[in-house]
Amino acid sequence: MNNFNQAVLEGFLTADPETKMLDGKTPVCNFTIGSNRSYTRKDGERVEEAAFFDITTWNTLAENCGKFLKKGARVLVGGTLRRDVWKSKEGEPRSKVYVEGRNVEFLTPKKNLAEEAA
Repeated sequence: MNNFNQAVLEGFLTADPETKMLDGKTPVCNFTIGSNRSYTRKDGERVEEAAFFDITTWNTLAENCGKFLKKGARVLVGGTLRRDVWKSKEGEPRSKVYVEGRNVEFLTPKKNLAEEAA
């Protein structure tokens, strides 16, 4: 039985995406988005904060993200939470939670991205 694991995030790329080929045939694209949140504390103070999320996409979606996204682009990402586990060179346990993007909607118009790249 599969459990529910769904993530939906909207935000802005913090840097240009990094695309590479695994085993020379499988494209993978990694990027980070910043997502803003604001709220009011009980004392009435307004708080603004940002959270940062690592996104990984594969295959055709990875190629498109690498080709069309740039730093500052606004995206809506739908996918699942994943967790990688490994040991450091010193043998210490490490882990990382990220979103495996299955859908990425490009919310910044192409015209705006082209102007920023110029």
